Amino acid sequence: MSEQVLSLKAGLITHDWLDLDDEAPLPDAGRSLLSLERWLREGPAAAPGRSLGLKLANTCDVESLDVDLDACTLIALEFPSFTDGRAFSQARLLRERLGFRGEIRACGDILSDQLLYLARCGFDSVAPADPTQLGRAKEALSEFSIAYQPSDSGPRLRLAL
Repeated sequence: MSEQVLSLKAGLITHDWLDLDDEAPLPDAGRSLLSLERWLREGPAAAPGRSLGLKLANTCDVESLDVDLDACTLIALEFPSFTDGRAFSQARLLRERLGFRGEIRACGDILSDQLLYLARCGFDSVAPADPTQLGRAKEALSEFSIAYQPSDSGPRLRLAL
């Protein structure tokens, strides 16, 4: 299955990850996205040398994950509602405290107004529940080019006092 997602750095890209149900067999090739439960049950040993991603609910305590993050190519964080911002905190923790350097993708109910904040928290890409929002989301990325608060994601405004 190929579809479009928005890379926060490169624009629209093709998403070629297979989002597997917990009981579906692992395909012989390609990239597979696994739930935390399946990852803990089978892990990267089930598909040596292949790209595996991890899907995390926004209720997951990422600091207590007993997962080799270096084995993850992609971590997909869920946004069940645009008003629920727990995945923002998960992304910051993954980047700043746990040192995750792979791709972090926001999935679900995401508004274009949230894109700048997603980028500032460490997200790399966005897969909105409504793919028709991708065009507006791409435009929204260029609306702001500077931020006041520090982040490792880009420039910030420095005030001369």
